[in-house]
Amino acid sequence: MNYVGQKSTICVGDLKQAALYFDRVLPLSIQKIKGAYVDGADDLVFWFPEPMVGEDLIYLIFGENVDDKPILKWGYLGRYIRAWKKFLKAMPTFGIDDESYKKISELYLQDTKLLNGKSVREEFSLIAKDFGFSKSSILLTDESRIEGPYEHPILALPAIKLVDTSNISWQQIWGLRDDPVARKKLRNLRLFFYENYNGKSKSYITDDLEKRLEDYEDIAKQYDFELKTSMLSGLLDSKNIQGLAAAGIAAAFIGGPIAGIATPVIIEIGKLTLEFGIKKYSMQRFEKSHELAYIIQAKEIPHDSSNLIR
Repeated sequence: MNYVGQKSTICVGDLKQAALYFDRVLPLSIQKIKGAYVDGADDLVFWFPEPMVGEDLIYLIFGENVDDKPILKWGYLGRYIRAWKKFLKAMPTFGIDDESYKKISELYLQDTKLLNGKSVREEFSLIAKDFGFSKSSILLTDESRIEGPYEHPILALPAIKLVDTSNISWQQIWGLRDDPVARKKLRNLRLFFYENYNGKSKSYITDDLEKRLEDYEDIAKQYDFELKTSMLSGLLDSKNIQGLAAAGIAAAFIGGPIAGIATPVIIEIGKLTLEFGIKKYSMQRFEKSHELAYIIQAKEIPHDSSNLIR
């Protein structure tokens, strides 16, 4: 298989999981739509089933930031809703509700034939092509029993759910995706998946990823232990550190004052601080260059359930 950087996808599953790994994501179906007043402006809230305001949906599908651009925002939303209604006309028994959301997903996965002679996928492809998703692959729901191999191995990643997105807001996801360092890590992750998981099943990918993350965590814990013990050893072994001076160094490492400590002691502080900095930098380089660095960074996003719609 020739390498193609898979950056967009059609999603039949968890949109937040998909948004972590793909630049543009097109939801297959809509559960419901309601008008809302968000951040001081009129907007729409869409459920997939997780809620999204219109501005975030536009960024997810089109990659366009429409903050403070109401004309552009409503233009995009109108375009999306018109395309979706056109798709629904091919299935006249469906509306926008919970049952239709599930049913359309099932019919899409089964590629059911419609009365007009086209299949559900053929009808939906009209929306996808109109939005620039003509060469996108299908991101299957995590409930699917399809094991693979996948057209692009990276498609298996959102269903594995290595990152808990249940209490992460859309704004936090956008912040990660817009971070230049994180984007380099994501590029490296896509390359790693292509080089290591072509032709592999979802079960194999899951087990291998979990092992690699466990190995990383073990190394990080060992490093943290070695760093602390080496710093303690340095404090105890330094010839010029005695009595109150030892307390002064301890204060120095936690941000306290070091005034009044003798010059030899200052030199010892400098040596230990340099050693600490070198070891910390080495760990940072290891984390940054790790093949799963993007996932490691995403797992560190602080949970914030205060405003999950935005």
